[in-house]
Amino acid sequence: MEAQSLRERRRALIEDDILHVARELIAEKGYSTMSMDELAARVGISKPTLYGFFNTKADLVVAAAKRSFEQSLALIEEVLRQPGTALDHLGAILRTMIEYHYREGIVPTGGSMPEMMELIHSRGETSGLKQRIVAIVDDLVTQARHEGLLADDLSDAAVLQVFRGVIMSVLHGDPCYEPVSDPLALAEDLSQIFVRGVRRQG
Repeated sequence: MEAQSLRERRRALIEDDILHVARELIAEKGYSTMSMDELAARVGISKPTLYGFFNTKADLVVAAAKRSFEQSLALIEEVLRQPGTALDHLGAILRTMIEYHYREGIVPTGGSMPEMMELIHSRGETSGLKQRIVAIVDDLVTQARHEGLLADDLSDAAVLQVFRGVIMSVLHGDPCYEPVSDPLALAEDLSQIFVRGVRRQG
């Protein structure tokens, strides 16, 4: 029984390594260019071992996205346990998500990845998690409106679009710009810009 438990723990550690390195490779190369051969080499396992965990590259990418959504949701729930207004929570979630993606090394070096995003959004195991995150953000915007914290001349839809736009600008990096030298400072700055931009004045 103990031997089986050790094997399971070892398998879980290898899977964690595979998913982490996969996210790094996707960020570096994009979904289409990333190869299972290179992934196996970077992780330090054989290609048959890799396929023992994931049958296809698509399955691997969906699993990596699912892991990211799960970790993001856990971080968001931690933010919600902290004191503060709904707008405070929106700013903190924005900052936390940006910090998380840079810390995990999963911010793309350039260009969007529509093929990969379409794949992720089409699979139930990831779409459900994403919808939970979207619902939390939507509810916070509604709460912030009821608390009188949002600018009267901004619609809730506009506030949500700005929030999502900031997140997506980080997830889909642009090769025309210099790499970010201080991700933590960037995360804080973007969070402050968002909060100040949507906050009701006076």
